[in-house]
Amino acid sequence: MTFIFIVFRPYHIISAYNIIQVIKSKYPDAKCIGYISNANDQFWDDLFDYDKIFDEKYYSLNLFFEKSIFNAGKVIHNNFKIDACINNIYFNNPKIDGIITFSDTWKLYQKLVVKYKDVTKNCIVMDEGAALYYKNTVAESSPVRKLIRKILNGWDYESCSMGEHSKTIKVYANYPDKVKCVEKKVYLMPKLDYSTIVDVIKVKPEIIKSNKKKCLFISTPIFILNNNDRINSVDCTMKLFEVLSKNNIEIYFKMHPANETIDDIKIYLDKFPEVKVIEDQSIPVEFLCAANNFDYIISPISSALLNLSSFKFNCISLPYFASKFLECYDLLELFKANGIKVAQNQEELLSIIKTNEKIDAFKKIDNSPKQLCEDNLVFLDSFIS
Repeated sequence: MTFIFIVFRPYHIISAYNIIQVIKSKYPDAKCIGYISNANDQFWDDLFDYDKIFDEKYYSLNLFFEKSIFNAGKVIHNNFKIDACINNIYFNNPKIDGIITFSDTWKLYQKLVVKYKDVTKNCIVMDEGAALYYKNTVAESSPVRKLIRKILNGWDYESCSMGEHSKTIKVYANYPDKVKCVEKKVYLMPKLDYSTIVDVIKVKPEIIKSNKKKCLFISTPIFILNNNDRINSVDCTMKLFEVLSKNNIEIYFKMHPANETIDDIKIYLDKFPEVKVIEDQSIPVEFLCAANNFDYIISPISSALLNLSSFKFNCISLPYFASKFLECYDLLELFKANGIKVAQNQEELLSIIKTNEKIDAFKKIDNSPKQLCEDNLVFLDSFIS
């Protein structure tokens, strides 16, 4: 029994490791291959002990042309490298039982399912965040842009929303009744067992010491926004930092791993030099928050809030940063149901900060060994089928 896991960010590696442990608890001889990718040539080798996670591992970049059409040449060159990597995987593993990805919009997944055309039952998408709960801009883009993607990435490339690729059979979600890919078989994700993940982490989260109230701001990837929303998002972020500073709250900035660098957020740092950027951006936000007692965790609409709210952190969503976020009705209702405060404007944000409410204890998830075991058995029944 052989499975390929496509991972792109630290959270994917954590989730993949959790799923692999569940699989091997029942099938100890199962072979789990890691296809590790990133857009910025950062493969997280300094963060994870891959030998404890995957039985085999392969690397390749995953370049897109989205920021500029002038990247087309680099993308085509990168595609040759991806094809070479996939051919190598296929040569060493001509028969596999499943392909597991955290987004079927990635061309790595789309090229793999074409290469392994006989794998028809277990092409699987795992929940990686908010993208499962709304239509993304790739699926909504113009016919011309979709045609360009096919020309650059191969005629089999599909511009789709998460979970809606034609080869995808199963989707695993933390909230199955809220996902948008209604035509797929949707199942419940296994819960993360953070106690075991510590074994494969090489570094420890940064410990922040301060006598002031602390706020962690988790940014949202800008590439999913149109120009007007990008401008509004920058303006709202400026106003947020101004509000926090006036209330004597220290601000810690966690950049989104998908597309942000220090240069991308320089506009904020120039105006608010007191903002502290989390030095090790590779550390998953869940581990960072577990090591530090933040008074507020604020993000426009990051799905990380769902994970963090489960552990009684004081989470606040600000969907008014972009009109696209305000349209994510189901996701925002999901936030509210899980104790995440949703501010529709700056006045509501101020009210939340001043009242400083705490999340009720009953919101904490059941992560007992017995409950995890029962959840994992249900997961395996649907996964190995």
